[in-house]
Amino acid sequence: MKKIMFNDAYALGSREKDADTVIQGWVAIDDAYGQCFLHTEKPIQKSQPIADTGDYDTVWDSKGKTYLLDTGLFPDMDSESDPEPVEIIIKRKKNG
Repeated sequence: MKKIMFNDAYALGSREKDADTVIQGWVAIDDAYGQCFLHTEKPIQKSQPIADTGDYDTVWDSKGKTYLLDTGLFPDMDSESDPEPVEIIIKRKKNG
């Protein structure tokens, strides 16, 4: 998963040698999984059936790419929160 995200980040961001790569998207936490996701397009809420129970969970869905993030990065958000626009900046580490 990490390798795919950084490959996509390279494709989405700047390709100059010393430039930062910026990924823009929306962060949302799914009720169904309690997991945090980065969506490259603004997500909308959808109801998803829970297998063999007849119940439904609410999930955030988008047509763009979706990446799993550590929920601890956004401690102020939960599954009731609206998606938050974010930028993730990847910088080359300076020697020294």
